[in-house]
Amino acid sequence: MTRGRLLGVLVALAGGCIAIPDQATPQCYTDSDCNAAAGEVCAENICYGDPPTGRFAVSVVAPVDRPDLTNIERADEDLPAYGFLADLTLESPVAVAGRVTAAGCVPPTAPATCPTGALGATIRITRASRFPGGDGVQETGRSTGGDATTSSFSLAVPRSQPADADFALTVVPDDRAGVDPVTGPAPAELVPPLRTTFRASGDLDLPLALGGDDLPVITGDLVDAEGSSLADYRISAIGRFIGDAADSEVSSVAYTTDGHFQIVLSAGLAGPVAIVARRTGSAMVVLPTLQLVGVAATTSSTVHLAEPALLGAQAVTTLTIEGTTGAGAVLPVAGARVIATATAAVTGTPNDQAVMTAEVTTGDDGVAQLPLLDGPAFAAGYHLRIVPPGGSNLAILDESAFALANGAIVLKPRIALLGTVVDAAGVPVSSVSVTVRPSLHFQYELTDASQVFLAQIPAATFVTAADGDFVVFVDPTLEAIAGHYDIQLEPPSGSVVPGDTVSDFAIPDGTLGPAQVSLGTITLPAAAALHGRISDPGGNSVEGAELRVFRRPAAGSTLCALPHAPVGCQVPAALQAQATSDRDGIVRFTLPRTP
Repeated sequence: MTRGRLLGVLVALAGGCIAIPDQATPQCYTDSDCNAAAGEVCAENICYGDPPTGRFAVSVVAPVDRPDLTNIERADEDLPAYGFLADLTLESPVAVAGRVTAAGCVPPTAPATCPTGALGATIRITRASRFPGGDGVQETGRSTGGDATTSSFSLAVPRSQPADADFALTVVPDDRAGVDPVTGPAPAELVPPLRTTFRASGDLDLPLALGGDDLPVITGDLVDAEGSSLADYRISAIGRFIGDAADSEVSSVAYTTDGHFQIVLSAGLAGPVAIVARRTGSAMVVLPTLQLVGVAATTSSTVHLAEPALLGAQAVTTLTIEGTTGAGAVLPVAGARVIATATAAVTGTPNDQAVMTAEVTTGDDGVAQLPLLDGPAFAAGYHLRIVPPGGSNLAILDESAFALANGAIVLKPRIALLGTVVDAAGVPVSSVSVTVRPSLHFQYELTDASQVFLAQIPAATFVTAADGDFVVFVDPTLEAIAGHYDIQLEPPSGSVVPGDTVSDFAIPDGTLGPAQVSLGTITLPAAAALHGRISDPGGNSVEGAELRVFRRPAAGSTLCALPHAPVGCQVPAALQAQATSDRDGIVRFTLPRTP
């Protein structure tokens, strides 16, 4: 694509000149018009069947207005040669109900005053997918507090099959938000979260008692650099439940008024926890979050959290975020996220840390005002990260030693990926949604912190013009590692051409914006048309259900050998098609005929 054609694409997009494909002409009238030798049959003037080879999986999501139905997942789906999936039958759910109560409260709450009724809490039920990359189960509900003796929550989940993983149920008691402290402490101040597992062969009633006398208790003091008590902090422990991949709050919560605190840890924790104290007082006072890492999670202990010395005074750093337009002008950038973070350790106790963070979003003037601390404790500088708004042609900024100073920061341009989408006959395809996301290769080359940062960057998107051209802007590097991207091509609903993905496209080493990298002509593969019928257990058609079809990965992938692949790494299946059932329960979709 030449620079002139690139400008033409941008002008067409700005003007909303997106072509919608005409209704396709009939492919067939009888089976003899199709590739009958490969199993194709003629239905609705379309040649259905002859699906691609490989391993596939499907999931079907029930409509939101059908609470009597639950989703299904099938890890190995045989795609019939004649192209009709006749047995997409949604299931009746099983009910998981229960009552959340306190088995014992955090001292100094007297046993006689520990609540005996149901506690307000958030209930989360999850289960791993039946295949890597699938939807799995994620249900969230509320436990209603009060004195009633009936169940305080009820959620619907699929019935457990023999090969399924266990369901995990997590109870997170309500904190002060929405709770009147005048009437007493919030549930989160009385009991810690609870995690348990279960199987659901039928309806269940689960009594869930939080807290108890046999759980580890962490007692501690919170002081400044001179040893004086600190007040107006919220203290809790952050850690992981066994089998959980993400950090979460795993203790009761304490609100200290005199620097002393006591919290109770949850049962069944994996590894040590971090004790974290966050300021709860006036928003006008800038103070760091204090944390003590490496605290044992299975035994009671007494800890000491201290502020580092020489934190300095509050200093509002004013940055103007700017970027270069295609015409060469430097203008303010609105909607950019600006995040500054620094960590200081207490001398002699490296596990005792203070973390200073400020995050703001720029307005129309591109200005970000960051309230930070300017003391020698943060002499190593702040880690500054800037994420431009979605669709921007400007690159992220990732600076690890930013010194506090007012001024302007001019973001560098991203690189432009250019290409043209054509169908199997070489005809340009308009209205194809082109979405570019970091590939797993790129993610697994990065540290955990940078993987989190990368996930916060909006995906680059574009819709092809009438001539099939597109341009998307991506970041060339992160952590000095060249970007690798998956380019997903999704034709509009009802199109007779299939979607496809260009996997793990690598940005050439040394490429920096405003360079243009040509992807050339991307030819969508030939389409295999398939359809199916979604029904309920009674055989009735279900309207509004969503079918998702995945291709299982081939054996021999080396992704899980990359330096920062997750523990228990499994390469996920790739979404190939999705469709919504009509009033007759029929779903129609195409798959790319790729090996």
